[in-house]
Amino acid sequence: MHKILLVSNMYPSDDQIIFGVFIKNIERTLKNAGFNVVLHVIRGRGVTIWGKIIKYAKFYTKSLFTDLSSFDVVHISYPSHSFLPFFLKRKKGAKFIVRLHGHDLVAAHKETLLFRLLRFISLQACRRADGIIVPSRFFLCELQKLAPKIAVSVAVIPSGGIDTTVFKPIPQLEADHGKICFGYVGRIDQGKGVDLFVRALATLPHSCSAIIVGGGPYLSKLEEMIRELGLVDRCNIVGPVPYSELPDYYNQIDLLVFPTLFKESFGNVVLEAMACGVPVLASNHGAPADFITTGVDGLKATPGDVDSLQQKMKEFLDLTTEERKLMQKNAIEKAGHYSAPIIDEQYCSYISHVSAQI
Repeated sequence: MHKILLVSNMYPSDDQIIFGVFIKNIERTLKNAGFNVVLHVIRGRGVTIWGKIIKYAKFYTKSLFTDLSSFDVVHISYPSHSFLPFFLKRKKGAKFIVRLHGHDLVAAHKETLLFRLLRFISLQACRRADGIIVPSRFFLCELQKLAPKIAVSVAVIPSGGIDTTVFKPIPQLEADHGKICFGYVGRIDQGKGVDLFVRALATLPHSCSAIIVGGGPYLSKLEEMIRELGLVDRCNIVGPVPYSELPDYYNQIDLLVFPTLFKESFGNVVLEAMACGVPVLASNHGAPADFITTGVDGLKATPGDVDSLQQKMKEFLDLTTEERKLMQKNAIEKAGHYSAPIIDEQYCSYISHVSAQI
């Protein structure tokens, strides 16, 4: 049985059950596969700057004094924030696996000095690693551009698979195909492109409506835009909903619109929607563009271009009922390649492969 030290600066706490839930899912996957997992994490987000400083001080101190000789693998997620103390430690036989996530390499907005420093730490972690995991082919290309001489194996394994027992078509909730309902699921924030989505909707026939699920700082401005465009009767802003309720909303829409301006490292909502039999119209960059085959299981629009988005939404409207059903079928098939059992098996196999290397 391999013994793994699971290191991350994010992990759920009793009062912040969503914070770092992905790391908790990794822990569960490894334990279910028979690995002996020891946690070294920061539980919950610091509320104040001093609270964060104290949490990181304790985390880094424990990292410095942790004996690595008893572990087969040291698995480090979010190396930009988690790896710093390990620069000063010898591996002592343990293999280092670095798991990269969205903002380890790709800036959410512009590249600030702080981001470049954190990216430098991530790249140095990769250079010291025995194995690297990235969430998508897009992310692999970004890593290869930034560090072309990294010699260790890099595995493309998404950040958690899709639970296809939860995300699936629900016949009684399927959309009314006499009308077309577009949908957006995600954070309501600048750069996510939801404003472009609403503006594109305003140019389409009145038989087209929208469901918008999510919350965020841009919500009040979005509501104001909807009123100004005269779309109040056509846009249903649901707000944030529990994760378990998302399939209900996916099954009420005909096409998910994912118009982000960011180069997303993965984009779970794209595959969640597909698993529910919903084709996706996504920005043609980042990881979501890798998942979609144009005209087969979705469509792609030019990032930040409302005319391109409107054109692709109209293109979907012009499809026959049979063509839409075929696209729905293809979407379900595509999502199946990313189901949780398949991804978990790939992940655990890679961990075993790296730990067995001489």
